Amino acid sequence: YDEVVHPKDITAQLIYLAVHGYIRIHQIEKKLLFMTSSDYIIEALDDWTGLPNKFDRDLLDAIFDKTQVKKHEFDRVIVEGVALSDLKHKLATDVKDIKKQVYEALVTKKYFPKSPAQVRNTYLGIGIGVIILGVIAMSTIPFFSTPIAFISFSLSGAIIILFSFFMPRRTREGVRV
Repeated sequence: YDEVVHPKDITAQLIYLAVHGYIRIHQIEKKLLFMTSSDYIIEALDDWTGLPNKFDRDLLDAIFDKTQVKKHEFDRVIVEGVALSDLKHKLATDVKDIKKQVYEALVTKKYFPKSPAQVRNTYLGIGIGVIILGVIAMSTIPFFSTPIAFISFSLSGAIIILFSFFMPRRTREGVRV
């Protein structure tokens, strides 16, 4: 909805997959002296190869890497799954690819004409380029070596950079959805 894939969106996708019966999420309490902390065990329930979105399949493949799946016992029940605490560092590298796939899916479904991340990065590059061009012009062309020229190029580049975050646009279908 805000044209950016956040970590909370990945978490929401896990809940979506749990609601649709692909995984089950177990909350377990761990007690250490006077404190308790929560951890979550993610258990695979159904084959996910038929999921329509590639990013869903890749997310589950990343979570259920064979090296991560272990047997966990809590409340006298044994669950074979992956502890969320074990995924802290491993999942971060896979999420970058998953974010890219989410943007590609939005373009494929015709919600955006181009990837919002790509559009933002393009305008960000243009803004930085204007500032660099101003610095180069000031140092090589005497006409541009005035303070007003420096302020103009810097301000123009900063405005482009600022608006780069608002430049992705939805298609009619994207607005409707």
